[in-house]
Amino acid sequence: MREHGSVRFQIALTSARGTPQRYALLNEDQSFFLLTLMRNSDHVVGLKSRLVKAFSQARKAAEHRQTQYLPTYHDLHDQAAAIGGGHLHLNLNRLINKAVHVESGQRRQMPFPDQSLLVVYQSLAMKAMVGAADHRKAYARAKTAIQAAHTALEWGHQSP
Repeated sequence: MREHGSVRFQIALTSARGTPQRYALLNEDQSFFLLTLMRNSDHVVGLKSRLVKAFSQARKAAEHRQTQYLPTYHDLHDQAAAIGGGHLHLNLNRLINKAVHVESGQRRQMPFPDQSLLVVYQSLAMKAMVGAADHRKAYARAKTAIQAAHTALEWGHQSP
């Protein structure tokens, strides 16, 4: 196992009685290596399939974060700083978080589709703020654009 990276162990209370359970945190290579050592039963094949899907989804989410989310996040921050008003970027983040129903500091844990929605709202806010005379007008424009998009998306999810 150590050939494929260091193995970290943790202890967690996992049972109703509070019995501590020790478990290892394995990286992708260690996980695949461990499962290749197991005999292919229906249960093990199911585990292998879920593991491949989980790591694939994690890679896609990490790539999306680097190529889509972070660039628009930084562009929004730069645009807010250029407009002025030290709290504009913070207020825009709060507005966007509210629209996607995420608590402050929880964006990293969001599922992939919801992170895509962050990118859309960040882009909408940037476009809406273009030409705003000051930070108050910029925020008002961004809020109007995000609320309109949010309303349209919510309406689209309703049953016919």
